[in-house]
Amino acid sequence: MDTLEHIDLKAQLFQALSNPGRLKILKALENGPLNVGRISKATELSEAKTSNLLKQLSYAGLLVCTQHGRKRYYSLFNPCLIEWVNGANSFITANMLQKSTLRIAA
Repeated sequence: MDTLEHIDLKAQLFQALSNPGRLKILKALENGPLNVGRISKATELSEAKTSNLLKQLSYAGLLVCTQHGRKRYYSLFNPCLIEWVNGANSFITANMLQKSTLRIAA
């Protein structure tokens, strides 16, 4: 059974994932660490927007930042996160299928 603390932590996780830009960043980091410029290109977000979203994801504990010279590289704190996010695809597909079936039946 979830404690109140676990429920709060889950809510924080879902809030961190509730932005399309942040999800794009997680997807971009799926294959390994990238710097801000590469993440920006992969997500088609401005570097300023990318930096802002990276700070939010880092604050939420979802990313790790390492410095190499003058560049910062970001990576997933726990690679299983992307598997979990990608797993949402089956939920979304099933949900869309159920909604379309209900519309047809009505």
